[in-house]
Amino acid sequence: MKTASEPVSFRASTALLSQIDARRKPFGISRGEWVRGIVMQHLSGADATALSGQLDGLAATVSELQRAQSTAKNDMARQLYLLLIELGGRDPEQARELVVNRFLSQRREAD
Repeated sequence: MKTASEPVSFRASTALLSQIDARRKPFGISRGEWVRGIVMQHLSGADATALSGQLDGLAATVSELQRAQSTAKNDMARQLYLLLIELGGRDPEQARELVVNRFLSQRREAD
C-alpha cells in the first residue's frame, strides 16, 4: 500500500545541479530521487560521512561493473566478427558492418 505524498520543488544553480548530477549518475537515478535520499538520510540522523563513503563505494562498484560489461561486449563483438568470417564465409567488410549495425548499435540505443 502506497503512502500519500506531495511533490516538493526548489530552484538550484547550474553549479549545484552539476554536483547533484555527478553524484546521482553512477546510480542511474533522477535528481529528485537522489535529493530525496539525501534529505531522508539527514532527517534520520545517520552519520553523513559514513553514508557518503558507502555511496561513493557503491558508485565506484557500479562504474567498474559498467566498464567490465563494455569490455565483455567488445570481446563478444570481436568473436562474432571472426565467426562470421571463418565459419560463416562472410567478406570481412560485410562481417564488420553486421557486427556494428546489428550488435554494437544496440548498445548505443540503450545508453
